[in-house]
Amino acid sequence: MENSEDGKRYIIWFLWKQNKSGSEILYEMEKVYGSKCPGKSMVYKWIDRFNDGHSTVDDNPRPGRPKTCSNQENIKIISNILDKDRRVTLRQLEEELGMSKSILDKILTEQLGMSRVLSRWVPKLLSESQRIERVRVCRQLLRISKKEPRFFDRLVTGDETWLHFY
Repeated sequence: MENSEDGKRYIIWFLWKQNKSGSEILYEMEKVYGSKCPGKSMVYKWIDRFNDGHSTVDDNPRPGRPKTCSNQENIKIISNILDKDRRVTLRQLEEELGMSKSILDKILTEQLGMSRVLSRWVPKLLSESQRIERVRVCRQLLRISKKEPRFFDRLVTGDETWLHFY
């Protein structure tokens, strides 16, 4: 506990209760913690709080977003949105859900295993049915190429999208 922020605040409080000055408290803490000692401004901030009647070492709650938005509920909501529309952008998700782009990107890439390809969110790893479908299409293309030797000359590919050129 003594290496935690709360533990260090208790030490500041304890030394303050002994009527030590800010410089004495800082000196005592530097002897014990060395480079891990809280900074001078932090020590004096807590001394001022205790002088103002602040009776606990707990930090005040901060306004704004919670620390983590990547909980299971949000992951499921994002997954449902992607099931309906794979072309949704980070900006649209940001506006709809009120989360930052960095958190959304982290959820999409790390939690859901998606990547952005040609303005669509696609899974990084293919499911079994997608693998089977790709094998089926490749075999079909090979059969066609055996019947029509110049078939692949008319096929234009790029960025994982195939278009048959007529």
